[in-house]
Amino acid sequence: MNIELQISGLIICILLHFFYKSKKTMGLYSERLFFRILTQAIVLLIFDILFVVTIEFQHLLPNILVELVTKTYLITLLIICAMAFVYILFDGIEIKTHRKVIRAVIALTLVVSALIYILPIQIYHQEHIVYCAGPAVNIDYAFASLFIISSIFTMLYFRNHILPRRLFAFSVWMVIWVVAEIIQFFDRQLLLSGFAAALGVLILFVLLENPESHLNKELGCFNTHALMIYLREHFDAGRPFTALGILKENIRKDELKQIRAFITTWHKEKDVFIFKDLDSEFVIITHDMGLYAKLRETIRKQQGQTTGIFKDAILISTANGLAVRSEKDIAGIIHH
Repeated sequence: MNIELQISGLIICILLHFFYKSKKTMGLYSERLFFRILTQAIVLLIFDILFVVTIEFQHLLPNILVELVTKTYLITLLIICAMAFVYILFDGIEIKTHRKVIRAVIALTLVVSALIYILPIQIYHQEHIVYCAGPAVNIDYAFASLFIISSIFTMLYFRNHILPRRLFAFSVWMVIWVVAEIIQFFDRQLLLSGFAAALGVLILFVLLENPESHLNKELGCFNTHALMIYLREHFDAGRPFTALGILKENIRKDELKQIRAFITTWHKEKDVFIFKDLDSEFVIITHDMGLYAKLRETIRKQQGQTTGIFKDAILISTANGLAVRSEKDIAGIIHH
């Protein structure tokens, strides 16, 4: 069976899934979009493998099962193309508008998926060549191509709004996909769609979505760049949050271990995000008023004491982080 590439792609995506979930992320909108693409790539590759296996053994299986698996595979391919479009579009429009676009894309995808299940399909198996044709395939490829073309158009239209690194990643992703489809069109023995999706997800992970890039390597908390991204999304969406600013100057080497322990303990809380600024400032953000009060009380108890890592720290807190006018005004959080 010709499933070596699909299995390789599936292994890549499963490993990426493991690495991604092994680190705490900030729950950003773009992170959620990427994780859904990664999950969908795994689903696509599983059905890509099942597609080949069921056709190889179609003489032993009910025709309706073979047809169901084949059509579901086509739909998973359609879905990941749609998700690629909405992922790239996010860099060009506001979150509120983007959510409306997602609802429209979901509605369109559901309609097309229903048509794929309804329309007839022909399945061919000639030696090592496995492929399908017919109205169901035509409509699937038509709308999948529409989403890919829309992704490329979106990337070009909003190129001045997209950061160069992200634009490069999107470009490589689209090139991989287009080249794979062209090769597969001329050589049907090569089933490259799933593997191309895996390579695309790998590119996104390495260049854009690696959680390690948001971490302060010394302390294990999030870094300044992550703080700017986190705040920008909250300000754009108008999402309320609480913040504590801790000014801790002249951190001694013997205090680093205690600070790491503090960060490790609180980072286990799903809704607590600790950031280290470039200077001597820590910013702790949460959306839970109970956790906010508990953190503030924990730090205040150490102030003025003879022991404790925050005994000489300055604490400023705000229950309304949106009172700071923009993500650039980091000092506003600390001194609010």
